[in-house]
Amino acid sequence: QLSVQAFDSDPCSRASCGAAMSGSPRRPRSPTQQEERDRNRALLSSLNDRYNEFEQQSRQMHAIFQEDHALMKRELNEVAQELNSMKKTHGELTALKNELGQMDQKREEMRRSMADLQKNIGKTTGVSAEEFALLRKQLMDSGALRPPKPEVPHPEENPPVGAIELSENIFSTRLLLRLGFLQGQTEAHLQGGKDECGSSDSECIMDAAQFENVVGLQVPDVEPGSWGHFAITTGWLSVCVFTSLVQLLVLGIMLKYGLGEKQCLQSQTLWEWLLLHLSKALACIVLGGIVGKDVLGIINYWMVSELLQPTRSLEVTLTTIAQCFLCLAVIGANVVILMAMTSPADVWLNMTALQFIATLTCDMLDVAKSGTLGHSIGKTVTETNYVLTFKSEYPAWFSSTRNTVLLGIIFFVGSLASYVLITPDDMC
Repeated sequence: QLSVQAFDSDPCSRASCGAAMSGSPRRPRSPTQQEERDRNRALLSSLNDRYNEFEQQSRQMHAIFQEDHALMKRELNEVAQELNSMKKTHGELTALKNELGQMDQKREEMRRSMADLQKNIGKTTGVSAEEFALLRKQLMDSGALRPPKPEVPHPEENPPVGAIELSENIFSTRLLLRLGFLQGQTEAHLQGGKDECGSSDSECIMDAAQFENVVGLQVPDVEPGSWGHFAITTGWLSVCVFTSLVQLLVLGIMLKYGLGEKQCLQSQTLWEWLLLHLSKALACIVLGGIVGKDVLGIINYWMVSELLQPTRSLEVTLTTIAQCFLCLAVIGANVVILMAMTSPADVWLNMTALQFIATLTCDMLDVAKSGTLGHSIGKTVTETNYVLTFKSEYPAWFSSTRNTVLLGIIFFVGSLASYVLITPDDMC
């Protein structure tokens, strides 16, 4: 290795070695050859650079060509799809055109048939189309073929009743059960059956007009003479009487023991006065609204009886008077007891107790629906429909009575609320 390095480092040794190997001394290059060689090298380098640029441009153009080829392929596919859809549309249009041509042919055939028919009619009757048109014009001018003028409806004093909903309480249920049995007897009578009550038709059943006047009555599904029939007639009447007696008893107890010794106040601030008197006024208004709803329900109860029962019912009359008296008694007792109250909590407790009395008839109906009073009563009152639809007009007294009662309730409750609001409390 040391000899090789020494040989490489010695130019003389390399020259002599090269001369010895070549067999002749090496000629030095001329400047012209060196320049030509450099030019050739520069030319080769520039050609190589141009070749690289050309190759890069070729690759770019190839990529662009592939993208254009893919885009043209997609466009050709879309054009082919549109062409197929146009072919289908053309086929449909051709079929539609053929159908229209067939319809035109049929219409032309019908026109010819009508023309032949008119000719045959003219030959048969001896009347031409011009003569028929002239005759029609003369009849129209004379008014013989003129349509009648529509009758102008006169304003009705009593509008149609339509649908009416009875209050869901024991008395309305009692009335609907009686009307249901009455409808069953009416149906049997209209079908040629015998009168089950053994009395005259006017006293036992509805007439045909009354029967067709109402929709919604349901005939109780019980056999006459059975235990179920006895339970929903006599038994239910006993429930109504018992509930009314309980209402009167509770109302009397509250009047007797609710008043007691009149209480007085030691001292009272403005806030306490406002809270107490506003509670009394609001209690009157709330209880008055509940009782007013019951009173309007009583009017509907009376009207349904008047429209459907063949004669005025003594039971309906007595229960109507009793319910109206109870409503007035509840409101009066509320005011009398409120005047002795000195605590807002006692005011609302008293109002709740009086509300219990007013709604006891509805609560008893809920008890009956649960089956507590027997299966027959529970099944029958649960199936009872409280919405009736009438085709007749309201009675002449209904609108005036309803409006009068409504205004009276508003004035009465407003007066009582104002009275308890401004009446001073007793101070000790």
